Amino acid sequence: MNTDEEPIAERRRMTKERKARWLARQSEESLDRIRAAHAAAYRRLIEAETPAQSQARRERYAEAHHLVRDRQSERIRDAAIHFIGAQVETHNCGPMNIICQFRKSKNFAAERPYDGKFTSCFRKGKIKLEKASDALSNDFLYPNFLDLLTNPNNTDYKKFHESIRSYNSAVSFASMGTKVVDFSGGRPYVFKVHGQIRHRTSHIQSVNGQAPQYAQLYVIESTQVIKIRVNHPAN
Repeated sequence: MNTDEEPIAERRRMTKERKARWLARQSEESLDRIRAAHAAAYRRLIEAETPAQSQARRERYAEAHHLVRDRQSERIRDAAIHFIGAQVETHNCGPMNIICQFRKSKNFAAERPYDGKFTSCFRKGKIKLEKASDALSNDFLYPNFLDLLTNPNNTDYKKFHESIRSYNSAVSFASMGTKVVDFSGGRPYVFKVHGQIRHRTSHIQSVNGQAPQYAQLYVIESTQVIKIRVNHPAN
């Protein structure tokens, strides 16, 4: 027993321990009957309340909820203040070298099911995709220049991966709208937003003399689109 405990806190602790020991001795069937009886008794109390008593009960519950939330926030603040990065255990997922036997996707070892057949992509091979083909039934081949850009031995591989987000944005139909929270300092990068994330679209034609962007580029002649994208500062 901790002699530093306050008398009220000590009584609450002992009561909680007695209740836990008593519950441990009960069967599941007995516990179901007890829960049902408690629920029925509580409903009768609620039904017998006056409007003033109901309002007082709601206020007590709201106050208790706020107290729990404040204590939780305080614990989080204390943990953040006394946080020591060196004490964080690093988790390593290992290499993505587990290959799906159906569509050759790369996976971590911890993601592999007990039977070795992945569900997340092709439902253990149940989903069948026909090969993409043109009007003459010729198979579409993966573009050679994209294949080269994903090859680490290619001279443009590094630059392509450094700018891959810009390339992705350049061919997007919409822009992302949100309030990004900026974390200053030398800590690891964290992408955090405040509020909702939404996609913003525009008119089919640009207004106020602005350069066409996003979906507006898909209704313009292709050679002109290339010039617009090349001249865009973000690209």
